[in-house]
Amino acid sequence: MPEKPKPVAADEGLFPDLAPEPVEGPVVTHAAEADPLALGAAIAQKIPLRDAATKTGATRQLPYSKQFSPGQIASLGDFLRVVDTHSGSLASARAGVYEMQNPGVAAGVPQKTTMAYNALLSAYTYCLLTAKTYGLTAFGKVVLALSTEEARLDLLARHILRNLHGTEMVLGVHELAKAGRRPGKEELAKHFADRGLGSNSDGTDISGVRGWLTAVGVFEKHGWYVVNQGVFERLAGVPLEVAREAGDLSDEDLAILEQLALSPNHESTSSELNRLLRDRADLNITPAALVKDHLEPLQKVGLVDLTKSTEGRGGYSTKVVGTETFASEGTQALLRNIRIEGFSRSSAALQVPLADLVERMRRTDVTTKERGTALEMFAERLMHRMGLRNVTPAGRPLGDEEFDAYGEALLPVHSRWQVQCKNSSTFTVDHAAREVGLAVRNRSTALLMVTTGNFSDPANEFVDDVIRYSPYTAVRIDRADIDQLVKDESYIFRILRREAARAKTLREASAGWTIGAKARALVAMKQTAEPDASDRSISSAGPAADTRAIDDTTDPA
Repeated sequence: MPEKPKPVAADEGLFPDLAPEPVEGPVVTHAAEADPLALGAAIAQKIPLRDAATKTGATRQLPYSKQFSPGQIASLGDFLRVVDTHSGSLASARAGVYEMQNPGVAAGVPQKTTMAYNALLSAYTYCLLTAKTYGLTAFGKVVLALSTEEARLDLLARHILRNLHGTEMVLGVHELAKAGRRPGKEELAKHFADRGLGSNSDGTDISGVRGWLTAVGVFEKHGWYVVNQGVFERLAGVPLEVAREAGDLSDEDLAILEQLALSPNHESTSSELNRLLRDRADLNITPAALVKDHLEPLQKVGLVDLTKSTEGRGGYSTKVVGTETFASEGTQALLRNIRIEGFSRSSAALQVPLADLVERMRRTDVTTKERGTALEMFAERLMHRMGLRNVTPAGRPLGDEEFDAYGEALLPVHSRWQVQCKNSSTFTVDHAAREVGLAVRNRSTALLMVTTGNFSDPANEFVDDVIRYSPYTAVRIDRADIDQLVKDESYIFRILRREAARAKTLREASAGWTIGAKARALVAMKQTAEPDASDRSISSAGPAADTRAIDDTTDPA
């Protein structure tokens, strides 16, 4: 009697059968288009946490690696070619991989069918293929297009280290070895899970990642607890010691480095940093102790250089300049992963001041796409200035001068921010109603609406009513505010304080409303603001996904 297919264990985590494909649509950023690692990062940000990770409380995960390691995939190029040739459905892709793994073996052997399926699932979490068409992602196509297997393995290793938490695994293994410990793979999986990095409890994910990194020399082949630091630095783009120190940075240190990354030429002053960070409720920075408590330790790590300066407000400030190590793409990628932030943008793009971006947004002698790109960068920079985390783009339709994104604030309490920027003369009541409807649907708690023009009177009245009679907080930024932000980017905190005061006034004035009247207003508001389901994603985690699990006999089509 033939053996039944062996299913993937539930605690391994099955993936949605409509996985997001950000690299194929308009969400791709100009940085990602030019840099395959940024392209890989854009996809990695959309891979959901698996059950195996969430059950342990992990916030990060290593890629799923069953039947996907150099010992099981003899040639990465051949595997990608087979997937590319047989793309279109799960059944087709699985049949192609089955034949590659089992030449001359008749189709339909259950155990081997499941192994082929597992290889596809693993390649999905390595960002090489989609789970919608089971074809190659844009990153997978870049890897396949390389001329040699050595180059493919090299790029995959860079991607693992920079985008898939491989650096964290290498660093953990290195630290354990220094302490004289060499646990087995299952114990190692528990060690990382206890520190927030999830993987399969049987150690297969760790073994798979180890295999790909060993193939390029990061680990010694016959002693994988030994890290070749020169190879690691070449591929990760950051010295191992700097990676270790970066893992110990406080939220305050990371916020300082984030602001420095936003500064032209990575140059700032202690007084300027104090001014930019003083209104951040999530940080605990004593202005007088900024240099001693934060900047000098960052200098010892090798991320900044400090010199006394008479420039800046009040004079006698300390000049802060990011080092070459700080400016490297490897370090910036590492810091992005530590901050758990959403965009993958080149450091050069991050340094463009709001003033320059606004000037581009207002020009009439450039294309709509160029103005839209400037708007996208404007929104990202503004969200970074506010200290939002988990920043996730929701899409910018090609040709449209608007940009939507989501972000989270963790302190003083958790809040989910929904952001919409429009490069238009008027933000209408229809625009406002759509945003409120999406906030209801997406479980957002705060709305940030930005226009380079002005809010119409009906739009202002509508937003005021929303604030009066609902728990939603709405922040409006118009042309006059943008003019002030151009002069001083920290003006964003004055805007937030102003909008908070406005919300307080509106709610106090409506305190006499009856519960029934409030309920009727909310029902009317929701009916007015019902969104188009095709407009945007359901949650801040990314595009909508069917939550049905893929099994190894179903074509998700």
